[in-house]
Amino acid sequence: MSASKGEFDLFLEKEVSRIKGNYTPVRSSFLRRKFKRYLKCSEIHPNPGDEFCDPAIGPNYGIVSDYVQTIGNEKRQHGEKLFFEDPVMVERITPDGYLLLNGHHRWAAAIKTGLPKIHAEIVNLTQQKDIYEMLRRSKNNRRVVLDLDEVVFRAEFNELSEKPLRFAFGRIINEPMRLGIPALFNDLKRRGYDIWVYTSRYVSYESMLHYFRRHHTYVSGVVTGMKRKSGAMTAIREQIEKKMNEQYEQTLHIDNDYVVRVNRKTKTYGEHRIDGPEIQWTGRVMEIVDEIGEKE
Repeated sequence: MSASKGEFDLFLEKEVSRIKGNYTPVRSSFLRRKFKRYLKCSEIHPNPGDEFCDPAIGPNYGIVSDYVQTIGNEKRQHGEKLFFEDPVMVERITPDGYLLLNGHHRWAAAIKTGLPKIHAEIVNLTQQKDIYEMLRRSKNNRRVVLDLDEVVFRAEFNELSEKPLRFAFGRIINEPMRLGIPALFNDLKRRGYDIWVYTSRYVSYESMLHYFRRHHTYVSGVVTGMKRKSGAMTAIREQIEKKMNEQYEQTLHIDNDYVVRVNRKTKTYGEHRIDGPEIQWTGRVMEIVDEIGEKE
């Protein structure tokens, strides 16, 4: 549909009202995620929890106009198919279609210019039921928590990172991994810790699990899309944390500079600085975990 600003506002309001509270994420198969790369704009729905759909904030029409111009240029050069180097991020939902996770302004520009399809990437974000299933499989009462974006991933491949993954899978997720992470994770597993990693990125949690398996290491749980916006997410996070506390007596939070120990049972807390050069980071973390074990 071709729409002016006022018409698009009405369209957006109607879409948000129609979908709000009336959808459930549905897991997409590997083949769907791999090969369904262009989606009809009419299949994609705005995310009611995103600020783009908030009447107090709403779309930035300057950004939308820039994308409209980009679409016009692409049409002149490539015809009707190639639009936007970066795909919009969506997850499949029931009863129909896909929910936008990232890329509302690109989607709006496509709607306003009457573009039939848009380049999209379908992901399966970690859902509450997935976390509960991971917890159900666990036999441990201790966990380690790390942020993938800040702690595990590195900016580039170099002497302080693990070697890049080989073969086709590396082209899907091939983030540089901090040197020594596989050895650290396998050591923590041997000591009886569950390892939970978190990322704000919109990526399928199955892909992240596969990424670690390809690095010959283990994680108990992967939580993806932590920056997703939803009015219900606060309550869901509280429910998840309550479930986590029921499962785990002790938690180690590991970041770039500290290992923080929290023991729920004894109500004790400890902070241990990770000193030394970067190349010794994982070894120093292992030493700290040893120290913590000796004091328990």
